Amino acid sequence: MSWRAASVALGCLLAVTVAGCGSSGHGTTTTTTARPASSSGGLKTCLQRNGYELTLESAADVRTAPRRFEFTAVWNVLNPSRVALALTFSRTTDGAEQAAVWTRRTNTKLARGAVSAPVLRIGKIDVLWTSKPGARNMNDVYGCIRREA
Repeated sequence: MSWRAASVALGCLLAVTVAGCGSSGHGTTTTTTARPASSSGGLKTCLQRNGYELTLESAADVRTAPRRFEFTAVWNVLNPSRVALALTFSRTTDGAEQAAVWTRRTNTKLARGAVSAPVLRIGKIDVLWTSKPGARNMNDVYGCIRREA
């Protein structure tokens, strides 16, 4: 299996892990994938302009995450010629920070140091890379997020 295929597979695993990271379904939540058009519309457009394709996780998948992460949406982001990533959107910065800490800890356990899959939080958005991104990826993605954050 090539590194690219392994990276995409790890990205899918991370996205699924983040979306379904062990919530035991303690009651119902009001989590939705809807975000205010002013914030997600511009981010989506910016990422697409840079060649990224977006796939939104369903509301049912987003609800499987622990409530403390306060997810409102999870996007799987892919640029066919570069590294895949996932974006998670939380209602609060505290929820985003808890999700980032949990994901970093889980990545360390899963990869056992073999793969560098950084997690960065920008405000209420967590950026979950499938492997170490190059400068172009970081500039494109972080630039779009910072403009919209």
